[in-house]
Amino acid sequence: PDPVIAGPSTLTYTLMVVNDGPSDAVSLSLVASLPTEVTFVSSTPGAPTCTRAGITLTCTRPNLTVGSSWQIVIVTQVNASATGTLTHQATISSSTADPNSANNTASAITTVNTLADLQLIKTDSPDPVIAGQSILTYTLTVNNHGPSNALNVSVADTLPNGVIFQSATPGIGSCNAAGQTVVCSLGTLVASGNTVIRIRVGVASSATGTLSNTATIFSTTPDPTPDNNSNT
Repeated sequence: PDPVIAGPSTLTYTLMVVNDGPSDAVSLSLVASLPTEVTFVSSTPGAPTCTRAGITLTCTRPNLTVGSSWQIVIVTQVNASATGTLTHQATISSSTADPNSANNTASAITTVNTLADLQLIKTDSPDPVIAGQSILTYTLTVNNHGPSNALNVSVADTLPNGVIFQSATPGIGSCNAAGQTVVCSLGTLVASGNTVIRIRVGVASSATGTLSNTATIFSTTPDPTPDNNSNT
């Protein structure tokens, strides 16, 4: 399809070689360069007609008569890290002279869309705490359920009144605190990946009742299910 979703989605290229004549073509060779952002799955025909070396697929055919066509289907899978557009180019050649080589190369440009289902899970320990004596640790687990990599990921946590910030330790990236707000910039979180942030606070001697703390995750990659981006 076009566009495709970065992640476990299938992208199929169909190549059609036509001999417009006036003579039969012999010793044909088609060279197809796959985008680096896809993973090769299969080709039809397969080996020995088509062989692959890295991102290059080479297909050969002994002859193609006038008016005949030769179809090659290449199946790939789009990587979770793909962004922007994918360009696939193929070129056909033959030992038979070609009076119009301008139409021997063709390209397909595919638009890539991205989606990343981010999830934030938050726990506290210990619970309950003693006012004026306890160190309270908030553990924030960030999951990317994909299908694409999540870019420019950040977590914002506004600490409740009644606690004093001590430290924030992220698994990736860095954290900064300003007043009662802690912001952690995590960068890229790969599909099916996760990381943990631990925020340590002291419990003020004046604290009473309950402490409620909500954190939220953000990314420049669209999220199909934003309801799980915050946790309290």
